Amino acid sequence: MWNMLAAGISTLFFVALSLTNRLPLVEPEPTTGCFLVSFTDKEAQNFDPTTYFHPQALERRKNLGLPLYDERDLPLNERYVEAVAHVVDSLRYRLRWFNAVSVQASPAQLLQLSQLPFVDSIRPLGHYVHARPASTNKARPSLANPKLDTLLSLSRGLMQLDSLEAHGLWGRGIRIAIFDAGFKEADTHPALAYARSKGHILQTRNFYQPGASVYAHSTHGTEVMSCIAGMMEGRQLGCAKEAEFLLARTEHEKKELPAEEDHWLAAAQWADQQGAHIINSSITFTHERYTYEDMDGKTSMVSRAAAIATQKGILVVCAMGNEGEKAWKYMGAPADAPEVLSVGGSMPMLPMHIKFASIGPNSAGKLKPDVAAPAYVVTAWKKGRFDINAGTSFASPLVAGLAACMLQQDSSLRPAALSAGIRSLGHYYPYFDYYLGYGVPQAGKLFRDSLPLPSPTFSVDFRADSVILHFDPQLMARDTLQHPNGRVLYYHLQQPDSSLSACYFDLIPNSTRHYFFLRKSTSSGMLRIWFEGYLYEHELEVMQEGK
Repeated sequence: MWNMLAAGISTLFFVALSLTNRLPLVEPEPTTGCFLVSFTDKEAQNFDPTTYFHPQALERRKNLGLPLYDERDLPLNERYVEAVAHVVDSLRYRLRWFNAVSVQASPAQLLQLSQLPFVDSIRPLGHYVHARPASTNKARPSLANPKLDTLLSLSRGLMQLDSLEAHGLWGRGIRIAIFDAGFKEADTHPALAYARSKGHILQTRNFYQPGASVYAHSTHGTEVMSCIAGMMEGRQLGCAKEAEFLLARTEHEKKELPAEEDHWLAAAQWADQQGAHIINSSITFTHERYTYEDMDGKTSMVSRAAAIATQKGILVVCAMGNEGEKAWKYMGAPADAPEVLSVGGSMPMLPMHIKFASIGPNSAGKLKPDVAAPAYVVTAWKKGRFDINAGTSFASPLVAGLAACMLQQDSSLRPAALSAGIRSLGHYYPYFDYYLGYGVPQAGKLFRDSLPLPSPTFSVDFRADSVILHFDPQLMARDTLQHPNGRVLYYHLQQPDSSLSACYFDLIPNSTRHYFFLRKSTSSGMLRIWFEGYLYEHELEVMQEGK
């Protein structure tokens, strides 16, 4: 046996993650519902992008080397629109990107529509859907300021956000659209006083209640915005206090209403028109409408719209959701789209998955989340106060703010390059898993020309079905004040198709000298272990009998 001062063990290693959970699809009742009616073609016409798009939208396209417009931007054929409007109960949105309109219609009306020669397809859109703001229960209100200060220091320190301020990066000139359930008190809360004084709230639009103010119904959007541009006693809650904002109310916060996806589609089209560089969505669509198999990045309309937005030069940042401890457990749309920078949740004091945060991969086996950020943070709170909030709703805007600072530094970054850059800032990049993606971004990496090659932080023995790790006592005794609860160990098994058949993490006490896990005899693939900056890789083969 081995001389162990302390040991950790994981006996369930390489139990494959289940990727086939399928929830029953609820068939819509034969009543009036919301539908997307797509047309066969668009009418040839002259189109002047300079009168349709905000100058900032045109500037974004020029900076990125994109055409000023494409066919998806052209108006719909109004003769088609008028003909549909005469049939249905109500016409909701003209959706240029999809050459379609969203309508409220009955089954009899749908039958009439299907017989029109210019109608290409009809699909249900949002019947029995409820989009969930990705927040969970709040902590106790009215906590003492020292506790808030401590939490703020922990979450900012984990992402090294102070380094952005030190280099003069505050997201200046970057336009962020926030899709949420409401922005109550955003026009009065002291957390956003700086943004208001600078005129940084540029446009607002209430898609859920057209014509109504966005500064009502829910404070959730205000809390989210504070994680980007909020200030508390002179300190940033996020990192992009100089960013500009487009505020869109797209959903109801709590009621289980048939909340339609077309609000999100129309808001994305509006954000593009108004010149957004970034969309932050803390709204996700999950099991009320979809199965896990639908989380493939191309089935839901919001995921398809998010993909189009990225093609037009907009980075879409989306919360993964808070289903990690529920039956669903995976991300919601549009976080499933490969083009979307999806954000999971970590603890605020160390880069370890927080239990309620949804996990990946998407149903096509693509890595999700892309990165993670603290999901237990200080935000604006009701009645002009500050407090603790929990949820990936607040992890997502922290990353959106980081993206704004990176765009301020280099406005020529296209969404794919910007996403790749943020992933490379992950604390354990190039390691990855389905809990934190490439890890928690560390902004300080932006300002280092190169990183030294890490020295090994452990050695590995293979004995029969055991994988044994030996830790350096000097390493484990170093900087214990910064690691009072221990250090996080990560390991996974990757298959030839790049998917992970297993991934695990464990908190290792500083007293640990040895750690082992058991592998199945049938396990094979690339074993990777990451600990304290050091990545170990070893190709595992199926064990032969007797060995």
